Amino acid sequence: MDLVTWKIRLAPRAWLTDEEGQDLVEYAMIAALLSLGAVAGIGQVGSAVAGVFDKLAAILLASFQ
Repeated sequence: MDLVTWKIRLAPRAWLTDEEGQDLVEYAMIAALLSLGAVAGIGQVGSAVAGVFDKLAAILLASFQ
């Protein structure tokens, strides 16, 4: 078989086994996982911060009365 025929036959295999850009996809998946974790935890953090400010407001109101 000549070289052109081999290149035509092997080209689809090269595209399937090519790992160029795989690192970028892995980094994107890690970034997505981190952002999902941040979004999931933001409600609890917001509640905790609101609780701290409520306690601080109660202390300040008690000290001025």
